[in-house]
Amino acid sequence: PSPGSAEAALSARGLRKAFGGVVAVDELSLELRRGETTALIGPNGSGKTTALRLIAGAAAPDAGSIALGGTDVTARPTAERVRLGIARTLQSTAVFPELTALEDVLVGRTARRRYTGLGRTALATPKARREGAGAEAAALEALALVGLEGEADTPTLELTTSQRRLVALAAALATAPQVLLVDELAAGAGADELASIPAAANMGLSCGNPTAMASLQPGETVVDLGSGGGLEVFLAARKVGPTG
Repeated sequence: PSPGSAEAALSARGLRKAFGGVVAVDELSLELRRGETTALIGPNGSGKTTALRLIAGAAAPDAGSIALGGTDVTARPTAERVRLGIARTLQSTAVFPELTALEDVLVGRTARRRYTGLGRTALATPKARREGAGAEAAALEALALVGLEGEADTPTLELTTSQRRLVALAAALATAPQVLLVDELAAGAGADELASIPAAANMGLSCGNPTAMASLQPGETVVDLGSGGGLEVFLAARKVGPTG
């Protein structure tokens, strides 16, 4: 379907981003339907991560537009996009080593909390207590979805590289996203860890049936595209392959 159709959960038109004289993304247009998983496949430097950063709001496009459902989010900051339903994981193991796995996921869940702040926390208002209990339950559920329910109280510094990446995925899932952007989830994982990541990732993606976009290296298999999935093939900053 063409970008902007009524069934699109996320659409982008004519996205372009250059860093000095280097064009990272050039005229990118795509559409993701609700509940669909799409893979961005291309070598390093082909623009996959930059494309995800543009959609998440971590970088501003030089040209083009982005819409979540029927809402134009091109100029919206990252925090607002998270509240609207766009979540993203990073290539790096972006966790807080001094926190436990559960505490790390709770940091992600904060984006969905309304009754936060120093005053409400200090006073422990009923609304803040109820919301805090709900946040912890959601965080534990997210950890269970990626197979880490037994590591909730483990400091993330003691987890393996793949486990820390799954904690980051759980933190994104805990925001109850409409659209989930996953950036090379298996990057840096050892051969013995690669077998466990796909099953955990696909179980996590089944939560709430979010629309998902994952960036992959050629030959890497981390997410199941399923019957409704698609491929976006990137080469030298341009999408060159078909979708669907």
